[in-house]
Amino acid sequence: FYYPPFDVWISLRTFPISAGIAVHFRDISRLKRAEATRDESARQLDQVFEATTDAVLVLDTDYNFKFLNRRAQELLSPWGDLLGKNLWTSFPGVTYDESPYVRVYRRAMEERVVGRFEAYYPAPLNVWLSVEARPSDDEGIIIFFRDITGQRNAAEELRRKSEEAERQAAEIE
Repeated sequence: FYYPPFDVWISLRTFPISAGIAVHFRDISRLKRAEATRDESARQLDQVFEATTDAVLVLDTDYNFKFLNRRAQELLSPWGDLLGKNLWTSFPGVTYDESPYVRVYRRAMEERVVGRFEAYYPAPLNVWLSVEARPSDDEGIIIFFRDITGQRNAAEELRRKSEEAERQAAEIE
């Protein structure tokens, strides 16, 4: 319990003894302050994960999902709840020859090297993704990704228009 006059947290236990009741107490203020600091840090970290426009997920060493922020859940919603499920069985579309997903994720997991790539993910997502995989302190990996389909489409449209303009300029000459 908290005792305001002394600004102290006390753990108090009572138990019967042959002569009556024994009381054991100890000051747990440092523990309570450490817990409050930890909880505040966790709250701030949750705020960051929820505020970012990037999707963030964490995989354990067996490639099972340990954490997905709100944006990751939104992007990967066609598969339902992924916590505890395996990446490779949940997303067979990423396991093909020369897959950047497999290559970069395994390199981040096994060699502890940061990797980045852009790749298309087919139906049901039908999106271009910019992906970064980083080793985490607990031997798993953290994956940051975002939908870049709009940027890719805009770049392709610009390329097409540039080619058309060059073709028209060549016809004029």
